[in-house]
Amino acid sequence: DMFAQMASALKNPKVKKQHEEINTLLGLPRDARLAASRREDLIVYCPGGDGTVLAPGSHGVIEDEDGDVAHEFLVEDEATGELRV
Repeated sequence: DMFAQMASALKNPKVKKQHEEINTLLGLPRDARLAASRREDLIVYCPGGDGTVLAPGSHGVIEDEDGDVAHEFLVEDEATGELRV
């Protein structure tokens, strides 16, 4: 388990110091510990290719002219080169 390995690694003074520095850079308390989310996984590995695919129009997804499905697409403005939704 990754979190068990992290707990044992934090016993090393060098690792603990680096952890505190990273937390400080992230604006977290020096002794903050990251924990696994209790929510449902956003990405699930499906080695057999048997995962579900959202249908266009469901859950706020759209389909572009090529048949790609996403929540939003960035399109480059040819005049300015800026990206827009």
